[in-house]
Amino acid sequence: MNKSIFKFILYIAWLQILLGINKVSAQNKTLYFMDLHPQSNLINPAWHADSSYFIFSPSVHSFVGNSSLTVNNLFTTKTIGSQSDLYWDFETIDKKLKDQNYLDAGVKMTPFYVGLKLKNNWYLNFSTSMNGISYFNYPGTISLIRFGNADIETNRPRVIDLNNYDYNELTYWENSFGVSKKVNAKLSLGAHVKTLIGLSAIKTNHFFASVETSDDFSQSLMATDISVNVSGEFFNADKVNNVFSTQKNFGKFLFGEKPFSFKNIGLAFDLGFSYQPNEKLELSGSILDIGLIDWGLEPQKLVSNDSYLFEGIYFSPYIVTEKDFSFNDYLEQYLDTITRTLIPEVENEKFTTWLYPKIYLGVGYQYSPKIKFNGLLNTVIYNDIFLINGTLGTNWLVNKKLALSGSISYSNYTLYNLGFGVSYKCDCMQVYFITDNINAIDLRNSKSINFAVGLNILIWKKKNLDEII
Repeated sequence: MNKSIFKFILYIAWLQILLGINKVSAQNKTLYFMDLHPQSNLINPAWHADSSYFIFSPSVHSFVGNSSLTVNNLFTTKTIGSQSDLYWDFETIDKKLKDQNYLDAGVKMTPFYVGLKLKNNWYLNFSTSMNGISYFNYPGTISLIRFGNADIETNRPRVIDLNNYDYNELTYWENSFGVSKKVNAKLSLGAHVKTLIGLSAIKTNHFFASVETSDDFSQSLMATDISVNVSGEFFNADKVNNVFSTQKNFGKFLFGEKPFSFKNIGLAFDLGFSYQPNEKLELSGSILDIGLIDWGLEPQKLVSNDSYLFEGIYFSPYIVTEKDFSFNDYLEQYLDTITRTLIPEVENEKFTTWLYPKIYLGVGYQYSPKIKFNGLLNTVIYNDIFLINGTLGTNWLVNKKLALSGSISYSNYTLYNLGFGVSYKCDCMQVYFITDNINAIDLRNSKSINFAVGLNILIWKKKNLDEII
């Protein structure tokens, strides 16, 4: 992390691919079907309670994932004598990679929620939460980096393609002010207005680069057209001393040194509806996170639009004769060469990032007092990626305290995903655990790791018309 943003953008891909993990959005399928509060309100602002209450929720929702690879796709096991070891399985990697691939990760925490029931079927609510999400979009040509710049068969140089890499990160506090209205016995409408305080952001505007080596391998030319915005004065570029480094640790960057300066501010909206044509059937939908954040606290824009000439090297793993060749070391050494050469211009320039909108369309059928069948269509829209899921699920109310939920999904990046949720509630507390996108019991064959776990603790309730927690 202390080398440069460009090394980070390339190297983070291999570090995260190593985890072999995918998602479309954290627990947004099984969670949708479970009767959890205040989480139900966060997914659909038309959710309308029958009481006023205050809930403390020490909970966390988290995910990490990728679109293409698992651990078993990345590595193969070879046994020599009595010793087994892992090796990169490049043949399988080439087969599994798509033209464009993505890695993403995120976390969400909502520590408390307040709801107030008013006259004439109006309901007000407020919640605060911290959101963090990052994604890395990369081409399938990333696997070709392993060949270096030497074509061994022809003894001629190869052009190294570093185009179309796209890393984005966004972390922010969110204060949500909501209102819902029961228009009649069948229809409820709702909305959130959310004020946002940005903590950190990385925004890749475009990333084009290539390395071309002369025929005699005496010199290499790196051509770049790169533009990346970063919140805060995170990088130090010194062309005189040939240094490009971070000015502070990444932890401080991620959570911000001045989180309440109000110079990184934004606004967002949620809209939702719930319609029950009869006692058994319910239709619902919502559009979330329509908004943006303006970054004005010491922002940086990193720009490189130039050609860099440096001493050439005959560089390919297939000419390495050492017995214990390490592809990780090989990749790091080459990236070090590039980042010592490429020193971008650093400009102080404000920028704007949009949130990643989500759309939900759901249907529920109450088959019996204890069993409910559900369907869900949901999407997440990243800057360059449109992800979509179709999900079928079932809720089973085992008894007044215990509830189970299961689901199966199809997505445009993973053929099938299983989801599971369990919640247990008493008079003043609800405990839950949820996971989605289980596509292999063996983690080495799985594309996802995600979970939602926590407590909803009822601190105060005005009147007990129904048991809502």
